[in-house]
Amino acid sequence: MNIVWTYPAKNDLRKIYNYYKKKVSVNLANKISDSIFSTTSILRTQNIGVKEELLEHLNQQHRYLVSARKRQ
Repeated sequence: MNIVWTYPAKNDLRKIYNYYKKKVSVNLANKISDSIFSTTSILRTQNIGVKEELLEHLNQQHRYLVSARKRQ
């Protein structure tokens, strides 16, 4: 399975990173970013995620994940 990051997804990730970098720390921004990438990479090897109904007509089994960071 290929993982494709759309421009809006890349832009959102950049915004998330910059927000936490500015408001908290570079360390936390890196942890969140790394967590999102590692969660996404699971899609390559496991059949998880929610089927994307709007793309079902392409018959390529598009899926997405929602990642949330636990509060500590």
